[in-house]
Amino acid sequence: ALDEQVLKDEHFAAAFAALRADCLDDYALGRGSSEQRERIARALNLTASDDRSVALARAWHRALAPRNHRSAGRGRWPWALALAASVVLAIGVGWLKPWESTAVNPGTGDGHGFVLLLRPEVLRGATAPPPVLVPGTSPNLDVQIVVRGPAPRYTVRVLGPTGASTYEGLTVRTAGKAHYVQFSIPRGRMATGTYRFKLLQLRGGRCILEHRYVLTLALR
Repeated sequence: ALDEQVLKDEHFAAAFAALRADCLDDYALGRGSSEQRERIARALNLTASDDRSVALARAWHRALAPRNHRSAGRGRWPWALALAASVVLAIGVGWLKPWESTAVNPGTGDGHGFVLLLRPEVLRGATAPPPVLVPGTSPNLDVQIVVRGPAPRYTVRVLGPTGASTYEGLTVRTAGKAHYVQFSIPRGRMATGTYRFKLLQLRGGRCILEHRYVLTLALR
């Protein structure tokens, strides 16, 4: 059994929440083959007794409570190094995928809708950026996701409070040196809550590029 203090630690809780949210996101958006979906469905039942979570939690336990171990007299540095190594290993083998957050630059657009500009950056932790306030009078939400450069068409999958949507065949637009893809969420599909975006580049039915974004919208 894991130490109760470990399970309550905010860092372990955030790491575990990110792992489970990742599985839930993939499952809800219907990504992958039927076998992959079954595996993800089983992963949705992850608990603190899961082997991967146990390994990570034990690393946290050793780092946070070294007095409970024989090597406590050697100081905290060995445990800190062990913790860092365990986290790097966990990320390396895909236990914890780094989520990508957003630098949100809202604008008024051209009068057709509220513009939300998303720039990818690695999210430190498992929390979303501050809520984005969207005018309640906006007929739609124009979402622009920055990409590295001109490329084949993109697909964007959105999971929000009102359900899941897919936007396929998005072409790259250019504004100066910036490249982005744009799609619109109609007013009827907008609601206050958390949205998860996946930017996908597909080739021959296979995904060769994937970026993730998570944010909270608040209609005002």
